[in-house]
Amino acid sequence: MIPDLASSKLKAEYYAPRFRFTMQHTLSDKISLGYNLGAEWDGETPDATFLYTLTTGFSLSEKLGCYIEVYGFAPQNDTADHRLDGGFTYLVSDNFMIDVSADLELPRMRRIIIRRLGFHFVFKKNNVNCNIKKSNTIKMT
Repeated sequence: MIPDLASSKLKAEYYAPRFRFTMQHTLSDKISLGYNLGAEWDGETPDATFLYTLTTGFSLSEKLGCYIEVYGFAPQNDTADHRLDGGFTYLVSDNFMIDVSADLELPRMRRIIIRRLGFHFVFKKNNVNCNIKKSNTIKMT
C-alpha cells in the first residue's frame, strides 16, 4: 500500500510493504523441509511484524501425506505469537488435493483450533501451473 495514492478516507499513514523469503529442500523420497522468513507492515504504525515458518512434510503413501509446522509472528514492539500446527493431505488426482489441519498456541498448548478444511486445484495452461486454494476456518476451544 502506498500512502499518497489513496483517498483521504482510505489513506495509510505509513507504507505497508510485505516480503517473505521462501525455501524448500527435498531430504529424501518421502521427507521435505520448508522454511520462510519475512516481515510485513500494517500501514498504521512504522513498526514491522517479523514472521517465520519451519515445516516438515512426510509422504505416508502415494496419495496420503502429513506435515508439522512451527510458525510465528514477532511484532517489533509487542509480544511474539508462536504456534504449532499439523495436518493431513489426500491427493484425489494429479490436480486435486484435500487437506485438514489443526493449530496449538505455544507455549500454552491448551487451545486447539481446526484451522483449515480445504481443497486445492492445479490447472495447467501453456506449461504453467495455476494453483487455486479454498480454505474454511472452524474454531474449536
